[in-house]
Amino acid sequence: ILLPAALFGCIVHPKIVRDDYDQRAATIRSMGVLAPDIEFYDVTFGGIREKNDVSSEQANQNVVDAIKDTLAARGFEVKVIKREGERKQTLEEIAGLFEAIAWSHRAHGQGAAPKDIFPHKAASFDYSVGPITEILDAYHVDSLILVAGGGQGNGFLLRGGAVILIALVERTGALLWYEIQARQDGAFQTNDLRDSNSVRSMIQAMFETMPAVHK
Repeated sequence: ILLPAALFGCIVHPKIVRDDYDQRAATIRSMGVLAPDIEFYDVTFGGIREKNDVSSEQANQNVVDAIKDTLAARGFEVKVIKREGERKQTLEEIAGLFEAIAWSHRAHGQGAAPKDIFPHKAASFDYSVGPITEILDAYHVDSLILVAGGGQGNGFLLRGGAVILIALVERTGALLWYEIQARQDGAFQTNDLRDSNSVRSMIQAMFETMPAVHK
């Protein structure tokens, strides 16, 4: 669901924010970025997509660096939380739930085809990955930034591009804000997750839709 075949060419979602965002986000001073697992694929002349581990690692690093810099510029303390150690399973479950939520909202909420829209999904933004108090306390942060995405290079008759999904999650597990961008390569523009400048442009544009937290 996170790769170009599913999202390139779709309408990019407008900002999506909980109705009680201001109240819930008021105490957030620090954010933990859960290390993403973004996959980058090369495309062969025959149109076969093959995962490139080196490019995937570079894509993940570019995304994390861009998020850290963007949030730091907004005055937040930022920590990167790796999916390892005694809490690895819990962190993986949180990431998996976020991906499931992202697909559900894409399929039945804002941006979905009219025939697929579930009215209650389109009318409000009310999703949760479950309580994350244990994780926040363990890493001494007030909230989590969850990230998913994917990308691919250009192939024969197939344009490359990138997809990034980001959410801000508070202590109860509620998603306070969610944004997605899907950018396809154009004739005069490359949107490549291996390129730090391309990634930074996407990340900065996404966080511009996150409402300011009134401190």
